[in-house]
Amino acid sequence: GTTQGAGLYGGVVMLDLARAGASLGTCTGTLIAKDVIVTAAHCTACADSIAVHLQDVTGATEDVLVGASAVTLHPGAFGGPPDLCDGSNNQVQAKIDSRVVAGHDLATLRLPTAIDPQRFPIAPVLTVPPRGFHPPTALAGVDLRLVGWGGLDEAGTGSHVRRTGTTSVLGWGNYQDNILVTSEDPFVLTSREDVAPGSPQGGKNAVGVPGDSGGTALAKV
Repeated sequence: GTTQGAGLYGGVVMLDLARAGASLGTCTGTLIAKDVIVTAAHCTACADSIAVHLQDVTGATEDVLVGASAVTLHPGAFGGPPDLCDGSNNQVQAKIDSRVVAGHDLATLRLPTAIDPQRFPIAPVLTVPPRGFHPPTALAGVDLRLVGWGGLDEAGTGSHVRRTGTTSVLGWGNYQDNILVTSEDPFVLTSREDVAPGSPQGGKNAVGVPGDSGGTALAKV
């Protein structure tokens, strides 16, 4: 894929996650307000310390440290299991991995102070679709640009670099290995899975690898 050190994607940030002093890895988030980041619930559900790595449009960096109280999970995340964060980090990660499909994998993170939108562009949230907009029709086969802080492979090699890659909307429903498994929820967007954003193939048909979770998918409609 293409390394994005500064410029258009300055509002896409890296989250360095920890629990009880031990690393939980990294994820990606997107600024949707001056003090709010949207990311994946499975990234932040059990973290008690999150370092938000900001890199502005000039390439300058700064880190903001927040705690668990800054995190708000979607009410339907994981189906609400009360014991999700009990046990060792490995046990917690295994439970998150097994239950992430049970609900909405969405969370927000509130920063202690507002950022400067001139330095870190904000991605506005459209809460009400335009009149006549029908996602399965409007986005069918549309190219997506993925932006994330993940590595070059499943091992996370070369992470902590913001990259972009392109893929396309495979369809609406739950897919495994590019094959439709169920269409029970037609408004679940699935992109084609072939190679990682940072791969030698150049990120075409990119997928998320460790660090890309919670990242941005952009479509022109």
